[in-house]
Amino acid sequence: DCDDRDTSGEMAVTQMMHKPPEIVFDDVHFAYSSQPFVNASSIPSPSAVNHPTVGDWHNGTATLNGASIRIPAGTSCALVGGSGSGKSTLARLLVRLYDPRCGSVMVNGVDVRHLPLADLRRYVAMVPQDCALFHDTVFANVAYGLPAGDATRERIEEACRRAQVHDSIMHMPDGYNTVVGGRGLKLSGGERQRIALARAFAQRAKVLLLDEATAHLDAVTERRIFTAEERESATAPTTLVIAHRLDAAARCDQVAVLRDGIVVETGTHADLVNREGGEYRRLWDAWRSEKDAVVKSSGSE
Repeated sequence: DCDDRDTSGEMAVTQMMHKPPEIVFDDVHFAYSSQPFVNASSIPSPSAVNHPTVGDWHNGTATLNGASIRIPAGTSCALVGGSGSGKSTLARLLVRLYDPRCGSVMVNGVDVRHLPLADLRRYVAMVPQDCALFHDTVFANVAYGLPAGDATRERIEEACRRAQVHDSIMHMPDGYNTVVGGRGLKLSGGERQRIALARAFAQRAKVLLLDEATAHLDAVTERRIFTAEERESATAPTTLVIAHRLDAAARCDQVAVLRDGIVVETGTHADLVNREGGEYRRLWDAWRSEKDAVVKSSGSE
């Protein structure tokens, strides 16, 4: 059955202002409805979300079938699995782009449906693989979403240094005043992703969602970004990494493996990669074989 939790979100929001939260996905079920979706912000109450009409769900395609994960405050968790296993859906449920059919997504023990939507999204930064940049300066793109008084040069440069993009910006014609063009077309894929990461860092969000957000970065740059985050471990956000490149998953504190909408394995990379016959071991071996084949192919050309 789908529970409806009568819990105030005021304390959870206050806690998120000061420190990263614990995140729990508890027996989450979800299906993308074939009917027109009603945006979560327009739904009057959590109970209305928790009990959708039967027709909506019977006509939809189940994506999550009881997924459960606990992510301790200030730690990182990689979500891995095949296409359609439910990785990105979990991230969308956390920021309430959708709401679960059954089960709960909780922040510091409070169902996210009991948190004011604006407050929830203020403390969560989501960086997708295809990030949105605008026809404006680099500075304005990094500062996007910040209150005017918070968008200081010091804060923006600090975020760009953490994202390993400051040096690249300083080599642009006008530095931080360089106009990047619509959708950042004047930038490389790696530069676009690093600017999107800098935007998230500038927000000083307490939760960071990375949906293949470093796919265009080389391994050295990606490692430097993760190392910079580790140096800030006292204030590091609770981080959810959706990873197809499993070297990114290997750097996380925890790995959760999804298959058919269910979490089938959790543990550290070291534990899971040494588990004979395990799902993560299978994915890791396949990924390494594919990577080695690419290296051999490029070396023979």
